[in-house]
Amino acid sequence: TMPGGKADYRLVVKNTGNVPMKEIKIIDILPFVGDRGVIDPSARLSEWRPNLAGPIAAPSGITVYYSTVANPCRDEVKQPTDPSPFPTGCTAANWTNIPPEDITLVQSVKIDFGATILAGGDSLVLLWPMRAPVDAPTNHEIAWNSFGYVATRTDNNQPLIAAEPIKVGIKLKPLAPAIYGDFVWLDSDQDGIQDAGETGVSGVHIDIYKDNGNGIAEPNVDLLYDFTITDSLGRYLFPTLSPGDYFAVFSPLSGYTISPTDQGGNDALDSDGLITPITRLDASEDDRSWDLGVHLASPCDLNITNYTISDCYWNGTASQVTVNVFVAWKNAPVGENINVTLNGVTQTINVAAATTSQGLVSFIMNPNDTDYTISANFVSTTTCSDHQLIHLPLACPPVTCDLNIIQVNVGACDNGNVALDVKIAWEGAPAGENVVVTAAGQSKTINVKDMVESPVIVSFSVAGDGTSNNPITASFTTSSACSDNATFDLPLCKGSVGNYVWNDEDKDGLQDVGESGINGVTVELWCNSTNSLVSSITTANDASGNAGYYNFEVLLNDNYYVKFPLSYNGLILTTQTTTAATDGNSDANPSTGVSPIFAINPDAMSGVLKDNPTIDAGFKCNLAATIVKSNDLSCPTPTATLTASPTTGVSYLWDDGSTIATRTVLAGGVYSVTVIDTFNNCSASANVTVMSTISSPPCVPVTVQKTK
Repeated sequence: TMPGGKADYRLVVKNTGNVPMKEIKIIDILPFVGDRGVIDPSARLSEWRPNLAGPIAAPSGITVYYSTVANPCRDEVKQPTDPSPFPTGCTAANWTNIPPEDITLVQSVKIDFGATILAGGDSLVLLWPMRAPVDAPTNHEIAWNSFGYVATRTDNNQPLIAAEPIKVGIKLKPLAPAIYGDFVWLDSDQDGIQDAGETGVSGVHIDIYKDNGNGIAEPNVDLLYDFTITDSLGRYLFPTLSPGDYFAVFSPLSGYTISPTDQGGNDALDSDGLITPITRLDASEDDRSWDLGVHLASPCDLNITNYTISDCYWNGTASQVTVNVFVAWKNAPVGENINVTLNGVTQTINVAAATTSQGLVSFIMNPNDTDYTISANFVSTTTCSDHQLIHLPLACPPVTCDLNIIQVNVGACDNGNVALDVKIAWEGAPAGENVVVTAAGQSKTINVKDMVESPVIVSFSVAGDGTSNNPITASFTTSSACSDNATFDLPLCKGSVGNYVWNDEDKDGLQDVGESGINGVTVELWCNSTNSLVSSITTANDASGNAGYYNFEVLLNDNYYVKFPLSYNGLILTTQTTTAATDGNSDANPSTGVSPIFAINPDAMSGVLKDNPTIDAGFKCNLAATIVKSNDLSCPTPTATLTASPTTGVSYLWDDGSTIATRTVLAGGVYSVTVIDTFNNCSASANVTVMSTISSPPCVPVTVQKTK
């Protein structure tokens, strides 16, 4: 570490044996010049003294005690043969579990484990913050530390012999930038200027913050970068800071109030307030001008710690500046708030509702190259107040209203929508007016009157419908003379699924030349992940008048399948021949009507993943023909009737050329018929065998004559 830097302690208490230990006590005498060991009275030879910078946090059941005595009586860790009090010449420790407010005065600590038992192999780590004083040497001088401890075995209640491990030490490196510091002093004459004979104040806690870029010191918002504490001379440093914008927050000890800020014209000798102004540190910078003067506090304490005046700006009708006033207080009268007044305007800080003893109020003023006084006081307690003189700059010239759309960005598809970002810039906004940006039927407002600064990006979520030259307008709320417009094009953020249902006349599952499409078939699109119906549609003519086509629009990235009816107008699904990504075939399972599962991503740029026109279904003829004969031929029934079926919606063609459903035959033999479904352009054939027992010549009627 370095002067002013961290010298934090880490104490590991470990039971290296296998017997649990109880009644553990540790005493640590912090380093100082002329120090000696805790149990071993030999000189430790420390050459400088680090400072305790904060309380020691300990687990529940373990108590930490503090003492400001350099050689405390410590019978807790004496050997059985040592005198009591131990060591000879010691001073009563007056241990207390509450450290002094100036914690740098602590010289010894005792850690009592109470009823806590440390099992074999277990360990416990204690950490506490230490800081090197600013005047600590950097030529290899060492601050040595050691501690003594005792414990009792739990198996036989025998105490261990008190022991003191070997000492360890800290030595410092020379200071390295960037450096921020460096002095808190007792301002005896309360004039806010460091005078000869005025001494430093030790034990003052200082936090350093890194600004978030808005140029306003806001401890409740900005990054707490580190903390330190003033040493015995009132000095503090933050070494090796990275380049950036910083400010410090001082926490004086009780009983002190802060001196006036920025007095005397010399930044190296004045007081900068509880919250310092923001300053930029470069990598090689050593800035030790950030000081705080304090003096004995009055019963209540109220201070204007800082103020800022913005650059002049034109509000459309007049020049304006924003004055920010930072106020801090202590010992506020019960039930009273703070009034801050500037140029007849009063802002109130609600002390009861404040989470910290710091506040910020803002005033809008017209710059006129004039001095004004900021006054801060508790509402009823006039003796507790502060005042600060400020000077406003010259008025700035008028600025003509100017509003521009300077950039339009259309994002990629995302579940059917795209992000539309519109960058707006303006100057000379009309007083009290905001900017309204309108696109795709949506309007967004930029709160210009609430001091939002130009430029601003306004974002919309717009349906990706593939349209072009969509308008964007930007204007002030009522001032139509100051406006701008632009256009934007949208991608089409939709996928699709299709495509064709046809009559598979040759029943091969493939789309052949001459096989026609079928209109009127209801087709369903299903989401596979939710097993839910997305949409249904009926096949119809395409744009060229061809029958049998369908198409679904798809908005969501998911897995899908298409479901076809198992039959339609006497036709049934043909053979399923391939997968969902191949065209020219039938994708429907003839048993379920369902296609293979396929993915659709509407956000894809192109291809079958975005638009899949390959999900087809063929239907084939489901016609079956039969012939029913009345009888075989015999005497006395030498004729037979043949009837073809089905009997409706079809035509017939017998092997003798006849086209009727029923025919009569006079001879035995094989007879065939073709049944034709003219609606679906399909046919089926059947044959029947007629047996004959008639011998030649044909049956002749027998005549019986009666004779006399």
